[in-house]
Amino acid sequence: MKKRKSAPTGKAAGSPKGKKKATSGPSREGRALQGEVLQSLADLAAEIRDPINTLQTVNRSLLETPLTPVQREFTEKSLAEADSLLTLVNDLLDYSRIEGRNFTLARMDFDLRTTLEDTVHLLSARAREKGLVLGLLVHHEVPSLLIGDPGRLRQILIHFTNFALHRTTRGEVLIQVTLESETPTRAMVHFAIMNSGPGLSPVRRACFFEFPPRRGAFGKRRWGKAEVGLALSRKLVEKMGGQIRFEHAPRQGSTLWFTAVFRKQGKAAERSSISPQILSGQRILVVDDNPATQQPLLEQLQSWGSLPEAAGGSSEALVKLCQAAEGRTPYALAVLSREMEEMDGITLAQEIRRAPALAQTLLVMIASQGNRGEGKLMQDMGVSAYLTRPVKSSHLRDCLALTLSRKQSPEKLPAAPLITRYFLAEEKKRRVRVLVASEDRHVQKVALQTLQKIGYGADVVPRPDGVLEALAKGVCDLVLLDLDFPGTEGMTAVDALRRQEKQTGGRVPIVGLAPKDSQTIRPISLPSGLDDYILKPVQAIDLADVLDRFLSEGE
Repeated sequence: MKKRKSAPTGKAAGSPKGKKKATSGPSREGRALQGEVLQSLADLAAEIRDPINTLQTVNRSLLETPLTPVQREFTEKSLAEADSLLTLVNDLLDYSRIEGRNFTLARMDFDLRTTLEDTVHLLSARAREKGLVLGLLVHHEVPSLLIGDPGRLRQILIHFTNFALHRTTRGEVLIQVTLESETPTRAMVHFAIMNSGPGLSPVRRACFFEFPPRRGAFGKRRWGKAEVGLALSRKLVEKMGGQIRFEHAPRQGSTLWFTAVFRKQGKAAERSSISPQILSGQRILVVDDNPATQQPLLEQLQSWGSLPEAAGGSSEALVKLCQAAEGRTPYALAVLSREMEEMDGITLAQEIRRAPALAQTLLVMIASQGNRGEGKLMQDMGVSAYLTRPVKSSHLRDCLALTLSRKQSPEKLPAAPLITRYFLAEEKKRRVRVLVASEDRHVQKVALQTLQKIGYGADVVPRPDGVLEALAKGVCDLVLLDLDFPGTEGMTAVDALRRQEKQTGGRVPIVGLAPKDSQTIRPISLPSGLDDYILKPVQAIDLADVLDRFLSEGE
């Protein structure tokens, strides 16, 4: 049994087990009335969702056309409000489904670290707007490759982190992930969202996760989408077999934490997650005067088999680099923080390049925010890679592996471009093959144009049985399957592919292209072999999201 790191202690809000309830619960008539209200709520939410989707599509289309600065500002504001309203509507719909026992969690393979990093990246802009630092620290013992519902996990994290950002005025909001306990097949993971914000009043603490909250819990302020999100999060955590609490300790801040149980992926999946061999055994120096950003990098490097060491500033880094070179045990690579008080990363890189003994040391720069023109400056200084925070684990790993591989192939160095997250993304896209299966020429054309627009190439097969033939001839990373094939042809092809995979190993993600009125397809089709679906007509943002999600899970 492995223990989690302790969170701040103090007054807690939750649902402790073993306590008797003050009342005997609602009557049969009360439960029936509650069910009718929830069903009406679900029907209303479904009715509202369609016009919001239309509003989002119109606004996104407008943003792709020439607009004046004022028009663009209004359109972006309108889209942001539509997104916010849709989140509230979907939360209400999800809550009513859970209460009505018409809700099931998805079960799919996913990478926990990728899910966490995507979530932090999504929320980091709001943190920067408030002058806050949004940090992520995942303990190296936490398994990455799990089976569960990554979409619902992301939903919980977004609600909790938004709440923490709202209540924090300065400093840092930290998402800390540790291993609560594990067995050979399951892992209970502990998620803590910590901030320096104030506590809650006793009345509000008592009904923190209730929906609707009891009268007077918020004083004169009415409850809103934040409270709906927190109540929904409690229901989702319970569905995941976990617990949820709010804690506050004076002078230490507040912590929202929850646990969730996931199944582990099999041994074959674990082997596929091993980092590139080139990183194993490499001495890497991490230079940063901020432990909050340095420690996660050290943890990641250690998990990939590297031999990382820390330097708390530029002077210490220069001493360690020179001593290692003199002792003939040089560092293969140094990761430099752009923002440091004693001597910034750019000045440190220049000092390193002036030292003949350090000429072979590769340099990777990480900045809190990229500045125009700094890319060329990095190349001129001999920096191999330039990344901006938050840095995805997969991006960092690929960046370091590519940088070290260039050192082993010196003939590539003179023409080698600067490695950035955009460079890594384009490199990845060039290696990806998507297969579109549809007999509708219009669907084929739209899918191909949309894939080309976001940087992917694709092949087309007009019949569902052509999927197996195409896979036998070459590698395919993802299949887009039109669900409008006559009869059951499409799902028959899916079943045949899944049977074949049981014998050959591996699994190709299959994403359905569903008619726009197919709002109930998920609970029906996913158990039959589909991994997800998107609605027709295909939108670039939906396709990019699903490709990024499935094609990054193995990273």
